[in-house]
Amino acid sequence: MTILSLQRHTNPPVATIIGRLPASFSPTPLPLSPQEQALAQRSWHPERLATWHGARQALAQLCQELGLAYWGVQKTPHGQPQLAPPTPRSYHISLSHSYPFVAAAVAEVPVGIDIQVPAPRLERVAHRFLTADEQATGPYSLAQLCSYWAAKEAVVKCSSPDTRLLKDIVLHLPAGAEVIHATTQATGQHYAVRHRHTSDFTFAWCTRPSDN
Repeated sequence: MTILSLQRHTNPPVATIIGRLPASFSPTPLPLSPQEQALAQRSWHPERLATWHGARQALAQLCQELGLAYWGVQKTPHGQPQLAPPTPRSYHISLSHSYPFVAAAVAEVPVGIDIQVPAPRLERVAHRFLTADEQATGPYSLAQLCSYWAAKEAVVKCSSPDTRLLKDIVLHLPAGAEVIHATTQATGQHYAVRHRHTSDFTFAWCTRPSDN
C-alpha cells in the first residue's frame, strides 16, 4: 500500500492517513478482534475484502505513528468502531474505503471520515443524500456530488448514533472555504468538516466545533 498522506493536527487533536492499494494487494497480517475474525470469514467481493483489510492496515500504521498498541477493531453497541482492548478507549477512530483508496483517523475527540471516488452512481442516488433545497440548487458536477457525499458521510460517522440519514444533514458551502459547516436538522447539532479534493478522490473528516 502506498501512503498518500499522513497528517497530525493539534486543533482539533486528530490524526489521519490515506493510502492507495496496488492492483494486487496482499494484506500484512494484523491482530483481529473476535468480531473481525468472524467478518473476515465472510465471502466478499475481492475489492471489498482488499479495502477492508487495507483500511485496518492504514489504521495500524497510524497507531504506530502515535505510539499506540494495535489489537484490532471492535464495534460499540451503537455500531461505532473503536480500538480493541487493551488500547485505551479514550481514543476515537474512524475508517473509510473507496477502492482503491483507504483512510483512517485516530482522535482524542469524536471523529468521522469518508473517502469517495467520483463514481457515476452518485448521480443516480443524489436524491437520497441531497436535501430538497440542495437538489433545487443543482445541477451538480460529479466532483461536487462527491464532496456532498463525503462530507455528509463523515458527519454521520461523527454523530452516530444520533444521525443516520444523509438527507438530514445540511451543508453550508461558502466558496473557497477550508471548513464546511454542517447542521443536522433532527438535533440542530453543528459540525465542522475539513476536506481534500483530488482528481481521484474526495476525503473529508469531521469533528464537532466544540471540540476544536
